[in-house]
Amino acid sequence: TVFASSSFVGTLNAEFQGKSCDNRFSMAVLDGGVTNIIMRLFHTAVRAKAGNYTMILPRIYTSPCVFSQMKLNGEADAARRETLEHLFDKKAFCEQLKQEGMCFECSDFPRTFANADKGQFEKAVLPSVCNATEETYLKSHDDAEILTGQETYLITGKDHNEYVRFARKLQPNKKLAQIIDRMSSVLGSAYVGVHMRVEEDWKRHGYCYVSAENIVEKMSRSPEFIQLKELVRNKTNETLKIFVASGAKELSRKAWAAVEGVEVVDSERETEGLTWNQKALVDLELCRRSTIYAGTRASSSFSDIVRFMRADKMAFAYGNDPHGAGVTLYGKFKEVPKASCFVGGKALGQ
Repeated sequence: TVFASSSFVGTLNAEFQGKSCDNRFSMAVLDGGVTNIIMRLFHTAVRAKAGNYTMILPRIYTSPCVFSQMKLNGEADAARRETLEHLFDKKAFCEQLKQEGMCFECSDFPRTFANADKGQFEKAVLPSVCNATEETYLKSHDDAEILTGQETYLITGKDHNEYVRFARKLQPNKKLAQIIDRMSSVLGSAYVGVHMRVEEDWKRHGYCYVSAENIVEKMSRSPEFIQLKELVRNKTNETLKIFVASGAKELSRKAWAAVEGVEVVDSERETEGLTWNQKALVDLELCRRSTIYAGTRASSSFSDIVRFMRADKMAFAYGNDPHGAGVTLYGKFKEVPKASCFVGGKALGQ
């Protein structure tokens, strides 16, 4: 099982040894972008198993609450809570919990409280909307013990491997899966995926910011890119398609327009009307499927999780050389130095 060797499970098993999962529930509310939600979903499942809680399907946000607070990307006041099915296939997720041998209910509300006023119950038990405090809370209701909120802990060593296996088993919901499949047919069997982290907010991170032009220049001149471009042209007589995942699509398109023999594709039209996190999950899956993938090495959970889920040799990264002012590096993920763009929880430059 995924959680069998988790050090976190071992610690909590000792604390909760002998406790039954009867009338003890985990009802998490998960904030953040889609990659943070995936990480927190893993934390929630591990904690529920370790603490012998009956896991109820978590609530998730449609967009990071910080967008509402900072009024970013037109998402002001748009963050709202939805059920897990807003992003993921519920049946597949519940099957994963079943394989773990966990106590769970494949529902967003405990059967025990079927006759309760759902609205009043959630108001009394769950955190207030966009309360992004990273901690868990113990509540009680009709003699039941309820663990809610969210908690994160550092994923290292063997826990990291379990996290990756967990993430790979998550499946987009039916609506998103159909969009992903349609776009995959357009992109073809061989294409490039790149996470262009060039949005305006990222410029505040100082040396962690790499311009769109520098990303494109370094990537398009790499031997692997050139080889794939020639392969596609010789085999199909078509141009190499570049799938761009970015909140700054126009800027990314403009940068790639300088490269001959490529066609830029993004999800903007196909995902019109979707929420921020639904769009991000579509982009994540299409980057995961790409022949060559490149992402930033600067504090991006999106770039990192795509690389982890691929686990292949055709995953690359870009970043600034910490020893050379203005010098952009490009290479295999582990060859490019990882840059931490946060100090004391705050972005560099703020």
